[in-house]
Amino acid sequence: MGKGGVTMAVVYPQIRTSADLLKSTIRIQELIPFLKQQKAEACAIVNSKLYGLLPFIAAMKEAKIHSVIGLYTIVQLENDKQLPIILYAKTNVGYKNLLKITSAQSIQQNNAIPLRWLLGYHADCIAVIPVMDAKGIWLQQEQQQVQQRRCEAIQEE
Repeated sequence: MGKGGVTMAVVYPQIRTSADLLKSTIRIQELIPFLKQQKAEACAIVNSKLYGLLPFIAAMKEAKIHSVIGLYTIVQLENDKQLPIILYAKTNVGYKNLLKITSAQSIQQNNAIPLRWLLGYHADCIAVIPVMDAKGIWLQQEQQQVQQRRCEAIQEE
């Protein structure tokens, strides 16, 4: 029980499975017993491709655990920086957009999708920026640049 007698739901928002080659060793058939033991109410798959999606959904349905469809991708920003992002489908429209995004990223040399493509395919998707990804280096670099600009502005005054 949580604070005030409220029960907290157990949710796993970022599971990468072995279907995401060389990214994870988690097998769906081994994941289900763990989720049941933890009394998980929901679990999101966030592979870098939508591989393994149908077996994941079927296994979650059979285990009576709410499945969430997600996609881990890299967005190429206009200033040659790349931003890691996790996209979750809110509806069937969002799922179709995830399919478009994964197809679009597969034709890119660096598997990153341009920001303008993400803006075109974002309907009914939720975007989350994983700050801990790559140890937050992209965030640290951005913060250093902002601080440098502030120092320059102060010096000019």
